Order: sequence, then structure tokens, then C-alpha cells
Amino acid sequence: MNSKENNFNDDHEIDLIEVFKTIWVNKFKILLACFITVVFTVIVSINSTKLYESYTTFHINEENNASSLSSYAGMLGMNTNSNLTNIVNSLLKSTSIKKEIAKEYQNTFEKELQKAISKQKLINSPEHIINYTINLLELESNITITKSKEGLMKLSYLSKSAEQSQQILKSYLKLLEKFNSKLEISAEKKFLTIIDPPILALNHSKPNLKLNIVLGFIVSSTLSSLFILIRKSLNQT
Repeated sequence: MNSKENNFNDDHEIDLIEVFKTIWVNKFKILLACFITVVFTVIVSINSTKLYESYTTFHINEENNASSLSSYAGMLGMNTNSNLTNIVNSLLKSTSIKKEIAKEYQNTFEKELQKAISKQKLINSPEHIINYTINLLELESNITITKSKEGLMKLSYLSKSAEQSQQILKSYLKLLEKFNSKLEISAEKKFLTIIDPPILALNHSKPNLKLNIVLGFIVSSTLSSLFILIRKSLNQT
């Protein structure tokens, strides 16, 4: 039994040594593949659209207001035991708030809207224009809402303009206050404590050139090594 195990281990050691030998012999091919990938990654990253991320953090002042919370939770289709944090989180993700943001910023896309209408890509009606503006702002994909273990909410937004990214978040915070006054979600007028007001991004967040280079190097070296090993294995059969 021991002799069989030793033979098995020896075979695997020999295989592993052969793998390293094969990679070492073909190291220049692998490095060339990595170099080409990294150069391509740099070119694509430099020419990609720059996105700037602004963020704001705030704390929601929970309080016992079961009646108003229950009624508003029902409006959102949530459990009636939902707390204020969950309701605010749902409101931030709601279509209603996206439409309000789109109404506020649709004038900044006047050229794009008129062009889409003239090319019959957009129906010239208020509802269609609002939905089209939501898509232009990418409110579905570029808005991120997270909550820390301590209960701190973070709202961030990616945009081609650092100023617009900051302004969009300011609008979100104003709308939260507006919805609270209108729907009486909370008995308190100031139910948000702003920790970090919307930050103006000084540098673009995407693309991340350093990260892309590292990922490109890892992926290209792994794939080129596998390709060489597979090709050698097929040639030996």
C-alpha cells in the first residue's frame, strides 16, 4: 500500500515539475502576452469615459411612530413592522423619487432629448421624456445605497460630471425631506442627520487604471500559461 502511495506521489511531483519546466521554457511567450494585454488595457482605460463618484453619509433618526410608519410601509408594499430605515431605503430606490430627479434635470439633456425625438427614438410626451431622462442619468445602475453595521446609510452616485454627481445627491437628500413632509413618514421634521454632505469628487473613480493593469496581467498570464500547458498535453497524446 505504501509503495503505491509513494508512486502516486512521485507521479504528481513529476507532473508538477514538468508544469513549471514548461512554463519556464515558454516564459517569454507568456510575458509577451502579458505585455500586449497590459498595453491594450492602458489604451482602453485612457480612452474610456471617465466617471466621477460623489457620496453622502447620513443617519436616520428612528422613533416610535407606529401608525405613520405602518401606513407608509403598506403603500410601499412592505411589512407593516418595517422600521424607518427600511422605508427610507425603499423610498431611495423607488420610481417616484427617480421621476422627481429626472424632472429636475431634464433641461440639462435638452439636446439629447430633441435629437432622440427628431430621430423618432423617443415619443414626445412628458412621461416618455421623464423615463428617457432616468435612463440618461442611469439612476437604476449608478446609484448605490449601502448600510453599515452601525446603521449609517451611504448614498453614492456615478456620473460623467463631478459637479452633476454631487448635485444629484443633494437633490436626493432634499427629496427625502420633501417626501417626509408630504407623507408624514416620520413625526420629526429633521429625521436625517447628515454626517458627510455630498462630496465633490476630485478625481475620477472609473476606470481604475492601476486595478485594470493588475487584473489584465493576472488574467493574461493565467490564460497564456493554461493555453501552453493544454497545447503541450494535446501534442503528447
